[in-house]
Amino acid sequence: MYEFIKIRLRFSDEKTFLETFLLLYAFVSAVFFLFTPYALIPVILIPVLFLTILKPEIFLALTFLTVYIQHTALKFMFAAGDIMEYPVYLIFLFLTLISWVLKKAINKETKRQTTPLDAPLLIIFLVETLTLLWTPNLELGLHFFAMFTCNAITFYLITAIVNDEKSLRNAVITIAVSTFIIIISVVVSKYYAKRIDMTLAKGITLGFFGIEQVDKRPMGLAGGPPSSELIVMVIMVFAPIGFRYKGFKHNLFFIATLSAFYAIGIMAVRSALASAVIGITLLIYLHPNTRKKFIFNALKYIVSIGLVVVFLTPGFIDRILMGFGYTEKLWFTPTKTPASTEFLSSSTQGVAGVNTRWLIWKSGFKHFMENPYTVLIGIGMSGFVYISKYTATETHGLVLSFLFDMGLAGIVLFLYLLWKIVYSMKEIYKRMDGSLTADIALGSVVSVIAVLGINETVWGDLTSVSSRYSWFVLSFLAASYNVLKNKHVAQTVN
Repeated sequence: MYEFIKIRLRFSDEKTFLETFLLLYAFVSAVFFLFTPYALIPVILIPVLFLTILKPEIFLALTFLTVYIQHTALKFMFAAGDIMEYPVYLIFLFLTLISWVLKKAINKETKRQTTPLDAPLLIIFLVETLTLLWTPNLELGLHFFAMFTCNAITFYLITAIVNDEKSLRNAVITIAVSTFIIIISVVVSKYYAKRIDMTLAKGITLGFFGIEQVDKRPMGLAGGPPSSELIVMVIMVFAPIGFRYKGFKHNLFFIATLSAFYAIGIMAVRSALASAVIGITLLIYLHPNTRKKFIFNALKYIVSIGLVVVFLTPGFIDRILMGFGYTEKLWFTPTKTPASTEFLSSSTQGVAGVNTRWLIWKSGFKHFMENPYTVLIGIGMSGFVYISKYTATETHGLVLSFLFDMGLAGIVLFLYLLWKIVYSMKEIYKRMDGSLTADIALGSVVSVIAVLGINETVWGDLTSVSSRYSWFVLSFLAASYNVLKNKHVAQTVN
């Protein structure tokens, strides 16, 4: 339809057509607005529909820009104390889906290229859905299923729309801008935060925040912002672009990377810091421009990150110590912290990260012992969260979520997915050609190792609200694989 209109109006290029359309639309809208202010409704809705049909990537970009927002959300609280949130980014995700469907309907040649991860993820989706038949609380399970479905849609849309070098670069730029917004939000939230919760019904609230979009919490308190996972992913994808340059540009990327570590320090998320440090070190080793002076470059980053933590976020040191069971005097945390370290380390609000994780996971293993058949088929989607009194939102472990949700069958599916992930990573590394696209693809490989291989061992799962970041990481890996593969196929043909 779009091409038909362009041809009929004889506009040779898209820019001229869009400019003329917007000018005419603005004129007509102004005339109608003279008669009634209600004309604002179609004035807003018509261009949105127009853009929806033409440009699904616009709404995907808006999804990227809002995915980190965790407290502006529709929240459901259940009698057992469990919680499910639907963040604001889902609005743009579904606009992207509608746009893509309309585009496919209008242009029959619009297709999505398959990826190596499609088959395992589809099987996982079907088996996980099947577990709703025996989940201990179907209402909670359906909410987790809704979020799980949104995650699957995210993977589908990113791999469908990010399908060439230009769209891959644009996606990285957009997600980097989103991360920059997170960094600003985190810094501002140290000094100012305003919260508004509107009760819609019993157990249902709509949360708004004036500025704060991440948790403001004293060092030591649990419940770190899951958006730290997005920061880790962007560090891995963004940093190798800086490795391509020398001098001022290289230093600019270096400072941007350190600012991301500063945000992680303010968030006080230990697993994110560990995964980011290991990831950046691995990235330096794998990238050809930094491997030659690996020790120098690695020390440059590690020492600089250490200085950021010590001088800018010293309270994070207390939290790291607490993670290994330290319960004595807080050395770096301000005295305004409203709880002692000993109290934090012995409460369900906690605390000592390692001990708390074991406390959470024991609920699942105890359920297995009391119900041996669940070892084979799992507790069901959301079942672990429902039976455990120590967690209200997630499993706090990606691999264990496969086990607790789907039993040993889930572990088999995890190994199948892992095989396909490793295959994709190897194929990307084989096609490294020094191009910007290859560098982004390498970053996506390392982000899988850092986020899913390290950070997600003690955080997240498959179906909770925070699991969206895991699916973003998988989506970027699959999209990078296809883009790099297509580039090499095209070069071979030519």
